[in-house]
Amino acid sequence: MEGRLPYFAELNIFRMIQELVNNTLKHSGATEIHLSFINDNKTISLRYHDNGKGLLNENEKKGMGLSNINTRAEHLHGKVQIKENTGDGFEAVITIPIDGFQYL
Repeated sequence: MEGRLPYFAELNIFRMIQELVNNTLKHSGATEIHLSFINDNKTISLRYHDNGKGLLNENEKKGMGLSNINTRAEHLHGKVQIKENTGDGFEAVITIPIDGFQYL
């Protein structure tokens, strides 16, 4: 990237990651977290994966933490994809368009 994102974008991305880590620590029993960013100059994709128990049922997708993440992503015109439990932990991919942001 040529610079930093606007403060509101950086703050919302930080808060989404914070919520994901908090959920992992509280609920998953995971011992590892992997976080990666991909910037293609049009979008930022954040991939979050832990090696915990994953989501066991549909109701867990409707918790306050994941709801807050979805709301923050929507404020940035982004989307959140939660991977179905495959017995391989929890995975979320957050995609945020940045082509409309002015860099600082």
